[in-house]
Amino acid sequence: MDEISESFWASAGPPAFQEPPPAVAAARESLGSVGVHLIPAATVRSHLGTGEEEWARFATHWDDLSQDRYAGGEGRPTPEGRHRDGVTLVSWLLVSRNNASGGRSTALAPDGPELLSATLDEPASLLLSDDRRTLHAVSPIRPLDPSRHAHRDVLVTTLAPARQWRVPDALPMALRVGRTSAARSSRTRPSSATATAPSSSSASAPR
Repeated sequence: MDEISESFWASAGPPAFQEPPPAVAAARESLGSVGVHLIPAATVRSHLGTGEEEWARFATHWDDLSQDRYAGGEGRPTPEGRHRDGVTLVSWLLVSRNNASGGRSTALAPDGPELLSATLDEPASLLLSDDRRTLHAVSPIRPLDPSRHAHRDVLVTTLAPARQWRVPDALPMALRVGRTSAARSSRTRPSSATATAPSSSSASAPR
């Protein structure tokens, strides 16, 4: 360690640990025991200090993000089915959804049993999963009104150890932003639904 680094850590002193908020403590306990945890939208907004109006302003910027083709047709957020992302922790934050049914998120144990299954239907709902111990998948979305377009926007965060970093216990973070959409049905085939791919701000779209 060079002199500048030694001086920095010496002046920093020991970290001041505080008791985590109840919602954080509950999430930590669930991740440690079950491997997955769902935080309600109201709790997330309370911790972020945002109301519905602020969240709506945040969601309006979604279309400004760069897009990258990922998923196959028919509104499938995870065309590969149940899988792992190869990281330590994965989170899914629902930004918005419109005219969409389905999109049910499921976390499973590696040997098959279902650990949690929930539809993120309220903006700010947050799902956390220990990717080392679980698999995950999301069911396809379909338009509630076949004559209108449907979409489901999710912000995915992945965390994994960075052993090459000099800061102890550092975790690099990757954000993946995306939209799974299902187009309105054609007049000749009113029961059909085709989909466009979700988007991504990094390497791949959310799963």
